[in-house]
Amino acid sequence: MKLVDRMRRLRDLPPLPETIIRILTLRQHEEVNARELIEIVEQDPMLAAQLVSYANSAFFTHHSAVISIEDAILRVVGVCPALDLALGLSVGRVLSIPAEGILGARRLWRHATYSAALMQQLAIRMPEKGRPDPGTAYLCGLLHDIGLFVLGFLFPQEHHTLSQLVQQHPEVALNRFEYNLMGVGHGELGQMAMRYWDMPEVLATVARHHHNTDYHGEHETLIGLLNLAESLLSSQGLTDTPVLELDESLLERLGLEEENVILVADEVIQAGDSLDQMARQLCA
Repeated sequence: MKLVDRMRRLRDLPPLPETIIRILTLRQHEEVNARELIEIVEQDPMLAAQLVSYANSAFFTHHSAVISIEDAILRVVGVCPALDLALGLSVGRVLSIPAEGILGARRLWRHATYSAALMQQLAIRMPEKGRPDPGTAYLCGLLHDIGLFVLGFLFPQEHHTLSQLVQQHPEVALNRFEYNLMGVGHGELGQMAMRYWDMPEVLATVARHHHNTDYHGEHETLIGLLNLAESLLSSQGLTDTPVLELDESLLERLGLEEENVILVADEVIQAGDSLDQMARQLCA
């Protein structure tokens, strides 16, 4: 199949469900209507369960269990972070791919949930000047590999072949196999899907450049955070890359210290039960 024909297949992507359209509309407002967000989430049982589960995770220090959407959004997570969380979780259910395998949904969503949580916690600890919105950081971490889901959904045979190649040759970068087999990488597919669905441009940019350590542009802080998260998670076997060394120049640009980011990564790993549960829900 020619590259141009592969790009035309993007028209075969499913339309966004009403829940996502409503969340995107709400996200465009200067002030988010908390009551409307609560109503949207309450009408989606799976989304409601995921958000309440996240509000009860170790990332939040509160004394009583969260049992309602209103409590989760207003008392614990916060309206804007909850909005981004709801968007990411909803988009995550649009594309169905096989669960098993090195590029299967189970493994990809586990990586995504850990990346999202780590990016959010790292963003919170950055100096106030230049700090990205932690909710946006979470959303970018959750959806940065959306191109792999697009690949699996639209090109199942190629996805299967890639999974076998990566399994057999873990030392070879995934994008080399992608370009040899398809002429396009999952970064480009993710960017095009985000734009096809009229998602926020920041998500399109992060999807396209998340493996580009030399990217410079409007969203370079978020991409830098994602690269840092990948390095930290690689030592825990939570990425498909070899163990990566921490980049001291990147830490300096982000205003973070090595000792602190390692502590943050440990906190995220310790909250693994909640993240694993969320990954299982996204894969269901």
